[in-house]
Order: sequence, then structure tokens, then C-alpha cells
Amino acid sequence: LTQQVEIKARWLACSESLCVPQRKTLSVDAKQLLDHKRWKAKFSGWRDSLERDQRSSRLITAVKQEGNLNSGVVQLYIDFAEPSSGVEWFPGPSEELETSNVKTSHNGHKVQVAFDVRVLDGQSSTKSYSEGLLIVKTGAGKRIGVRIQYDL
Repeated sequence: LTQQVEIKARWLACSESLCVPQRKTLSVDAKQLLDHKRWKAKFSGWRDSLERDQRSSRLITAVKQEGNLNSGVVQLYIDFAEPSSGVEWFPGPSEELETSNVKTSHNGHKVQVAFDVRVLDGQSSTKSYSEGLLIVKTGAGKRIGVRIQYDL
């Protein structure tokens, strides 16, 4: 007996000047969702296809972290060289870690990302850091991807 999981997804497909809402409902065998290696390759491919701006690493002027794997909650406070009009956080793929309850906020040059993190049941983690992809929408409306590492 297989168990199907229904996933309802909504996202924005954006060009430089227009964003169009999209949606799709997928039905997946639950066993496929547990195949972390399969998903890691897909997410890495999507992340690598994101347009990169040579300025992206210079946009960050400071990163402060509170919390870690032991506390179960990580908060990142990120200062940018220019104001942002929107942010999104995409945790890096991991075979041993689960990230949930992601919350982002922004106010001018300041961005905050908070999320829960834990080791998956039956796994152990020897990593001292992990990473995620922060998508920043600049005041000019351009979306830029910035890879952020954080301590576990």
C-alpha cells in the first residue's frame, strides 16, 4: 500500500518588469519525499541557475547570529549596503537537518531571518555550519541571490 501526499504550491514567476502568480497541485508517493539525495540535486540545480550579480557579496555589510542547533532556533540579522524592498530565505538542502517555520522581515537596510532547525530522526550531524540562499529584492526591483552561511 502506497500513501500519496498532495502538495499545493504557489509562487511568482518574475521577469525584470512583471511577476505572474503561478500555482500547481502535485501528488507524490510518500516514499519519494524521503529520498533526500534526489531532492538535494534538484534544489542545487535550481540554486545554481539563479542569476548572480557580481555585487551580491558586497551588498552585505554585517551578519549577526543568535541561536543555533542546540537551541533549535536560528535568527540572522543582516545589514545591507542598499535598502531592500523584499526578502525570501531558502535553506540549503541537507540530508540530516530539517528547517521549518521560516520567517523573514525587512526594514530599509536591515533584514531578519528566523527559523527552527533540528536534526532529523535517525540522523546525526557533525557539521559546524550550514547555509541558505537569501533572495533580496533591491529598491530598484532587481532580485539578487546571496548565499549566507550560519553556525550550527
